[in-house]
Amino acid sequence: MIAAMGVSLTSYAQMSDKEMKKAVTEAKKIVKEAKKNIESETGNAFQAKKLIDGAMQNDLLKDWDQTWMTAAEIYSSIFKTEYNKSVMLGQRFDTLGMYTNLCKWIDFSIVADSLQQIPDAKGKTKSDVRKNFVQGIVTYSDNLFIGGVTYLQNNDFKNAFKLFDKYMSLENQEIFRDAMAQEANFTENHSRNAFYTAYSAYSNDDWNNCLKYALMVDDEKNAETAMQFICVSYEGLGDTVKWIESLKDGIVKFPTNTSFYDQLLGYYSGKNDNTALESFATEMIASNPDKATNYYILGFLAQQGKDYDKAIEQYNIALEKDETFTMAYDNICLCYMMKAADLENANTKVDPRSAAGKKLQAQVDDMVKQTIPYYEKWRTVKPDEVAKWGNGLYGVYYRLRMTKEFNEIEKLLQDNGLM
Repeated sequence: MIAAMGVSLTSYAQMSDKEMKKAVTEAKKIVKEAKKNIESETGNAFQAKKLIDGAMQNDLLKDWDQTWMTAAEIYSSIFKTEYNKSVMLGQRFDTLGMYTNLCKWIDFSIVADSLQQIPDAKGKTKSDVRKNFVQGIVTYSDNLFIGGVTYLQNNDFKNAFKLFDKYMSLENQEIFRDAMAQEANFTENHSRNAFYTAYSAYSNDDWNNCLKYALMVDDEKNAETAMQFICVSYEGLGDTVKWIESLKDGIVKFPTNTSFYDQLLGYYSGKNDNTALESFATEMIASNPDKATNYYILGFLAQQGKDYDKAIEQYNIALEKDETFTMAYDNICLCYMMKAADLENANTKVDPRSAAGKKLQAQVDDMVKQTIPYYEKWRTVKPDEVAKWGNGLYGVYYRLRMTKEFNEIEKLLQDNGLM
């Protein structure tokens, strides 16, 4: 019987019709023997698996639906044995083997069904697989999700994706489509399942699959992170146009998430394409006039162009919209300091001991002094950012010779381990 499995392709070509018929008959006995081994009370699952694995490689058997039906039945039985150990009996079980066998049960059922859907000489098809396996597979299918989570917890993202992807793909298989549409656990958690699949693909830098599944996520809990996956995927795929579009889409859908703005700002800044970014910010202000970040972008662009007064104006509008927008405080202070530096640099030849020099110093000090209200307001709204506003005030108080205030802020920095 085993010998029939080893007949080469060359031998097939040399066989007469009678010899070929005999070889096929002998080969089919292998499948029947495998089936007998798994169905008998004294059957040997290992022997059944060995026989069917060989049969599936045999050219005489690969187009016979019963080969794959038997394979599906064998791997179904092996899967259920391990499953019962894990769930029913509380025994140690082969985790990888259990999920692998479930996947093979599914795969072999699909192959068997595809062969049964080919009309015979009378134009008839079979539905044995659909009657015998579909409902059972659907019933156990959520184990694919459970297995995926198990692998995720162990940072095995590759195997996690395989199981999540297998689970999600069932709805696209004609054999399972109707049954999966009726499976409440699958349909009700479809968005969540897609998110986990996208996450495992993201963790493997598998941008095509990350994008594919992230686009399916529409639940409130995961949609924002899925939008980030979409952006990263387009960037990873080198599709700059779609990446920029997705960042803009993220800004519109999730206005409180600054990462979309930050990436878009970084892109345009790197490209020195201020016109496109300014146009975008202006459009966003028209559609969302209360969004602080839109004004911040205009301020940032003006600051880049060294138009510090315009930048300060836009940053102040941003703070009117959101007083906790601390980047605006930081940049306003920086603008005043740059204005002071520019004034000093433009008058390097003025004698600091002269009346003109003293007047110049007073002007410079006045510009520096204008940062104090912003640093203090920053301190009020974000006291935990002491390293930022604290160091800013430290420098300003020192420069303006404000001894009392300087000593206070120095102690505060020391108490926070920042000096």
